[in-house]
Amino acid sequence: SIHDVLTMASIIELEASAAHDEMPKVSAVFYNRLVWDEPKLLGSSPTIDYPYGNGRYDTNVHEGLPPGPLCAPSEDAILAAVTPAENFTATYFVTDSEMKFYYNNSYSAHLQTIAKLKQQGKWLG
Repeated sequence: SIHDVLTMASIIELEASAAHDEMPKVSAVFYNRLVWDEPKLLGSSPTIDYPYGNGRYDTNVHEGLPPGPLCAPSEDAILAAVTPAENFTATYFVTDSEMKFYYNNSYSAHLQTIAKLKQQGKWLG
């Protein structure tokens, strides 16, 4: 539905607004998480502290998409929500202090990337 597209696009916008070229990959990660066998948690950081909805928008706690958009997404974010990167299997991503994106297919690899970024002084955490 258009509501779901705009909700997904708003999360993509907040996660990758400084890197529009990464939006289709970020989109793919979130769609991959919606269909995997684990809890369908998007795990989007911007949703944690969303000030409205009494925590219902927190995708680290609630499965699936939040009840509605978190912001007005850009055209690029909407396009990414409609056309995520094809054949992109990653289920985790993180950015460093220089807004470089790192994608992983497992939680253990994701944690290794975070540890490496911390060691390099590039972790935003």
